[in-house]
Amino acid sequence: SITIFHNGEISLEQNVGIRIKGQSTRDAPQKSFRVEARKKYGKKTIKSSTLFPNNKDINGNPITEYDSLCIRAASDDDRERDLLVNEILYGRRPEGVIEMKESFLFLNGEFWGMYVITEKYSEEYFASHYNLSSKNILYTTGSVDKEDTPQEIKDFYDFMNTYSSKDLSIEENYKEVCKVLDVDSAIEHYATGIYFAVQDWPNNNYGLWKYNGEKIDGNVYSDGRWRFINFDYDFTMGKTMGGGPKGSMKGSMKDSTKDSMKGFMKGSMNSETKSWEYDMFTHVENSGQRAPTNIYVALLKNEEFKNKFIDYYENYVNTIPTMDIVYPIIQQFDEEISLLIGYSISRWKGYLSSSKEESISEAILNYRNKTLPSIKEFLEKRPRYTLENMRKFFEIE
Repeated sequence: SITIFHNGEISLEQNVGIRIKGQSTRDAPQKSFRVEARKKYGKKTIKSSTLFPNNKDINGNPITEYDSLCIRAASDDDRERDLLVNEILYGRRPEGVIEMKESFLFLNGEFWGMYVITEKYSEEYFASHYNLSSKNILYTTGSVDKEDTPQEIKDFYDFMNTYSSKDLSIEENYKEVCKVLDVDSAIEHYATGIYFAVQDWPNNNYGLWKYNGEKIDGNVYSDGRWRFINFDYDFTMGKTMGGGPKGSMKGSMKDSTKDSMKGFMKGSMNSETKSWEYDMFTHVENSGQRAPTNIYVALLKNEEFKNKFIDYYENYVNTIPTMDIVYPIIQQFDEEISLLIGYSISRWKGYLSSSKEESISEAILNYRNKTLPSIKEFLEKRPRYTLENMRKFFEIE
C-alpha cells in the first residue's frame, strides 16, 4: 500500500506492486523502487492531479494517470544532479525531460531517506504524452539481446550498424537514414549529453522509441521514425562514478558503460583537466564503434547534418543552461534540497560513497559549501570551453 502526502494532505492512496529498481545501485543499502499499478492490485492506473501538476501532453492537456512510477534513492549528490539538470531542461518538453519530484520515503513507518519520484518511460508514457496508442509503441533502452526483444527493434540496430559504415555524405544514403531516424532528436540528444558531460554515456543511458501504427494527420510523432530520449543525468557536471555507492560498479558494469568509460580514458581528460574543460566531442567520437553512437558519428560526415548540429549546439549553449535560468535553481536547491539531503545522508551515514559518518548539519553544509558551488562553477565555465572544443573538433576558424 502506497500513500503520497502533498502539503500535509493525502494525494494518493492505493495498493500497488513494488519491485527493486536499478542495476549497480541494487548493491546500495538504500534501494530504489518501481511502483506498478495493476488491475489485480485494485486499480490499473495511478491517478493524481497533484503529483505532477504541470505534466501535459503535446496538446497541452493535463496528464494525471500513470501505469507506473519510479522512486529513486537520492541520498548521494548524483541523484540531485539528475534532478537539477531536469529542472534546467524542463522548458524543453515534451522531448527534453520527464517529471520529477523530491520526497521523503517512510518504509513500513521507518524513515528511509530522500527519494525522487519520477515518471517511468514505457509504452503508456509515450502514448499519453504524444496522443498515440500504446499498442503501437516500440521502445528500447539498448537491451536488444533479450529473447523477447521485438524484431523491429533488432532490425533498427542492424540498420544503424549497416548505415554507419556507409558514406552518409552521399545524399541518397543520408535521406535513407532520415526516413528511419528523426535526426533532429539525435542532435538534441547528443547536444545535451555533450554539454553536461555525461560520464556513463553515450552508448549507455539512452532510449529510442517509435510509433509503428497508421500515420495520424497533424501528429508528427506518428510518422514511424525512431526518436531519441534523454534520461539519467547522475554522473554529470564533474560527478564521476567513483562517487557512487561503495563497490557498486565492480563486476556489474555493462559493456555499453565500459565503452563510455573507455571514451573518457581516450579523450582529453587527465589529472589537470577540469570537468568544464572536458572535450565531449572526442569522447563521443571514441564511442562511435557501437550503436547508436555509430550512426551519429557517421551522420557528422554529411555537411548538412554537421552544419545543423553546429548551429544547434551553439544556440543550445547560449540559450538553454544560461545563468539566469541556473542561478534560481541553484538557490532553490540550496534552500530546499540541502535540508532533505542532510537528513537523508545522516540516515545512511557510513553506507554511502563518502563512507564517513556525518551529522545532519555537516551534511547540509557539505552540500551547500562544496557540491553546489562545484556545480555552479561547471555551469558558469562550461559554455566557453565546450564551444572551443566544438570549433577545434570541427576545425572551425
